[in-house]
Amino acid sequence: MEDPVACFFYDLETLLFEVYSILIRRYCERLEATVIPVILGGGQARSKGAKIISKQDKPASSTGSSSSLSPPEGGSASTHDGSDFAAMLSEALNLTRRHRVFGSIKQQFFSQLFWFINVRLCNMTFRRKELCNAGTGLQLKLGLSLVGEWISKMERREDKDLLIHVTREQLEPLTELAGVLVIDPRVFEDASNFTAVFPKLTAAQIKSVLEKFQVDQYTPKPVSPDVLRQLDEIAKRDHSAGSVEFDETAFISASVPKKTADKQPDS
Repeated sequence: MEDPVACFFYDLETLLFEVYSILIRRYCERLEATVIPVILGGGQARSKGAKIISKQDKPASSTGSSSSLSPPEGGSASTHDGSDFAAMLSEALNLTRRHRVFGSIKQQFFSQLFWFINVRLCNMTFRRKELCNAGTGLQLKLGLSLVGEWISKMERREDKDLLIHVTREQLEPLTELAGVLVIDPRVFEDASNFTAVFPKLTAAQIKSVLEKFQVDQYTPKPVSPDVLRQLDEIAKRDHSAGSVEFDETAFISASVPKKTADKQPDS
């Protein structure tokens, strides 16, 4: 006969993990539909016609139904801007305040949300040649500035400090990716300078973006083939040549605690 108290606490812990995972997935769906287009659009994005999110950008199924993650194809057009962005993040923050969520859980919750923003936007850029240009880099920088603006308006010091730490940690790869796109590639004659200036990105990721780089009014000349060759050699040396995209499922679902021998209920 198993200890009913032990079984109760195990079941309660499992239930809490499941509720938390559902909450994370639903907020990620809303981020997909609202916040990510705003950041990629440099502060404003129209969900119909903008084609910011394409079919190839649909995330892994762990985030929920794929049909609910893409902008609507039909119906009236709706515009998302910085106010929608701030409202949604503020709603999530107020949810943690209203239920007096522990600081450690709040930190984990927002870490997962901002990590989702990071991997989705980075992977979209890695996949799509038309996004690999300086114009996209400027849009990303402007969109990311909305995060800092939202945090700067907070009155609670503890929330401000927590979110500054979380965003700096989780959005750093995306910030560096924007830097790769906007910097004049002719500045770097040695590819090792790229990996030194952008340490959160692998040589393979930098090469993936630069070899698809599209010249525009901001950067009129393409990347040197010699720099791409050097990046390829660095990627092979650090064993990152085969991996470009971030794992989109790694930070979404909470891990349900494993059963132990003394916690398993009778079948």
